[in-house]
Amino acid sequence: MKFYIKLNIKSILTLSIAFLFFRSAFSQMNLQLPDSVLINHEYDWEVIESEMNCYSAFTLQRIQQQYITNQNQMFLDVKIDTSYLVCKRLSDLNNDFNCEYFSDELGKNKLKSPSAVENISYNIRFTASGKVDSLLNWQDFRDLFLNSFSAQARAGLIDGEYFKKKKEELNNEEIVRSLVLEDIQYFHSLYGDSIDLNLKYLRMKRMKSPFSEELIDVLGSLEGERPASGIHSIKIFTQNKAGEDLKPYLLEECKRFLKKKNTSDTPLPEIQSVGLNSEQDFRYNKLRKHLMMVTLSDVISINLQSRGNIRTYRVWEMAKFMDCDDRHKRN
Repeated sequence: MKFYIKLNIKSILTLSIAFLFFRSAFSQMNLQLPDSVLINHEYDWEVIESEMNCYSAFTLQRIQQQYITNQNQMFLDVKIDTSYLVCKRLSDLNNDFNCEYFSDELGKNKLKSPSAVENISYNIRFTASGKVDSLLNWQDFRDLFLNSFSAQARAGLIDGEYFKKKKEELNNEEIVRSLVLEDIQYFHSLYGDSIDLNLKYLRMKRMKSPFSEELIDVLGSLEGERPASGIHSIKIFTQNKAGEDLKPYLLEECKRFLKKKNTSDTPLPEIQSVGLNSEQDFRYNKLRKHLMMVTLSDVISINLQSRGNIRTYRVWEMAKFMDCDDRHKRN
């Protein structure tokens, strides 16, 4: 039997990163549990471990699916793209890696149609536990974003006050990292944490509005289980879905967005409902001590029409040092 834990959240939420409330954080949280709710509870703890200290290189395969459906759930457009994130260690002292997207797993062929962000390689520092610590070359991406906003300001698409606001926001490594490495941070976000597979956790995620790009806090859940398909496997599923409190806000944002984008005399359709749903499916292997696959799904719906963006990251290759045990002792 699974129980919900109700949390009085006092922590500051990190931009675009889900907060997971595990055993290591319980002593810092104000838990409000019904009396005796866990007296007969059977704990089933698992630690999500990583051997990041031992990797000399690793490659992740990314399969991205983007689709649009109508109100009858028929597909109007589908795009599928496969690429590979090839990461090579930069430093033997720190867990610093240079990562770059390629169209092949060997890292020989560049992407045919990369985004502006994918045109720049990422120098990422990971913690000893395997989480993303920092983006070492974040200033390169800051300059990229600022150049884009500057061009919009010159074209009259945004005003000077908005440009000034964005300039101040982007002068921060954590914010730039969240914009550039959102998926990679999610892939590594569970490492170093503990989870009771017999509990279902409340989970807050800060998400970007698809209309205003402003950040909104969406409450959701996290739970784990042991799939029958493998004795060493753990499945962790999280979901954050806009509730009744957020839907009116998103509805008004959507109307303002469409009105601003409509430059013709064509009347706009009546917008009656807006939905926002984000899900993450993690597959962890205890024997190998790393996540084997993570699927990230974000869907926005307007009047029962949907636009989805699904990214599946799979571990394609891991290269490890021979002195792995000694590296663990040093760290």
